[in-house]
Amino acid sequence: MNLHNAIDVIDQAVSKMCLSSGSPIFNEWMIVQVSGPNVDIIYYSGPRTSASQNKMKKDMRSLEDEMASDGYTTGQFFFSPDASGTLYDAFILAGPGKYIIFNNTTLSMKDISADAFWGKNQIHFVELSERFHMDALV
Repeated sequence: MNLHNAIDVIDQAVSKMCLSSGSPIFNEWMIVQVSGPNVDIIYYSGPRTSASQNKMKKDMRSLEDEMASDGYTTGQFFFSPDASGTLYDAFILAGPGKYIIFNNTTLSMKDISADAFWGKNQIHFVELSERFHMDALV
């Protein structure tokens, strides 16, 4: 999958989650390329300005141990139950060294998953992960 198609697919999934719950589940997401200690933001969608890109990289610390692990294959995902505020909540491995990072800037994943609307929206997240499992971002 190319970047343009990936952005469309992710945006559609995030929109489906918002429509079925009545409010954004993830109001912020980005695609990053990880190469060793370097993290490059390839695409960003959310409320932050470009001036806070260093802050966004710091907010990935809730996911960095899992992202550094070699235990994931394309399409697999991880949720950080303790991330809150601007710390990122989840990722999907989209392709070699490429991750889709998700966040709700007001709720933690623990809060999100405790609400009944999350049960209806998990399917959209899983379908998104399956899309990347079948067609990795290059």
